[in-house]
Amino acid sequence: MKIFLTGGTGFVGRAIVAELLRRSHEPLALVRRGSEFKLGAIADTERIRIISGDILKPETYAATLREAEAVIHLVGILREFGRVRFDLMHRVATENIVRESELAGVQRYVHMSACGVGRLSKSVGLKTKLAGEKAVRASRLNWTIFRPSVIFGPGDGFAHFFMKRFRRLPVAPLISRGRTLFQPIAVEDVARVFLDAAERQDIGGKTFEIGGRGIFHFKQIFDDISAAMEKRILEVPTPRFLLAMMAFFLDRFRFFPISRDQLRMLASDNCCDSLEYIEIFGIEPRDFREGLRALAKEI
Repeated sequence: MKIFLTGGTGFVGRAIVAELLRRSHEPLALVRRGSEFKLGAIADTERIRIISGDILKPETYAATLREAEAVIHLVGILREFGRVRFDLMHRVATENIVRESELAGVQRYVHMSACGVGRLSKSVGLKTKLAGEKAVRASRLNWTIFRPSVIFGPGDGFAHFFMKRFRRLPVAPLISRGRTLFQPIAVEDVARVFLDAAERQDIGGKTFEIGGRGIFHFKQIFDDISAAMEKRILEVPTPRFLLAMMAFFLDRFRFFPISRDQLRMLASDNCCDSLEYIEIFGIEPRDFREGLRALAKEI
């Protein structure tokens, strides 16, 4: 199959491109000019067809989209910088790719959303993700939506991110005493279900929340990272209001590790009922602690 992919140079995108190649599909990867090098670590890079374009400018990819049998839309951001805003990347970008996919007659459309979308939340990121989902549901496409919990793997913005920081400074801020719940899922498992969905015609019109088998408090995650790294990590209870005050002044700078919107997301648990997708896709999610031990060997 020819599968058109947005967000292919990102953390999840690279894993999906690798899975596409493993299954002998032809990836048509929409890539911002200058970002092509991010695909360089993938074996068989010469089999990836790169389309230099901009998700916000349909004229840069509409012609190629007409060749595709399926679309996997991954574009999304965790925080805003400059002109890169949640509404643009989550709602407008989705409306663009949905409209162009309809015009191109695409047979399958698979959409990346996020766990927590649709729940009561003050997070602008989650609200704009919901607006993107609404555009998908209102379309004539044979669509499937996935809402992953936090995703772990080499190069992630979660467990691997913390591990690299703890190598230099083994201090972990415990927000809300570390009680927020997470259900980490391996990036390889995410790639597998996305590709399974693209290949199947029988799960159109469905939304799946996806997570791993285990549910962990934030404090448990830091404890497990400490065990995997065989390194003592100082866990410091940090009042949310203090971080919010710091983020108010500093979250426009990339060096500051958390934004105000990410703090809003952390106000609620990030877990789901995964039984449906595990049964439908016949997957046994990778054990999180096993994944941590593997990541510890790479840093």
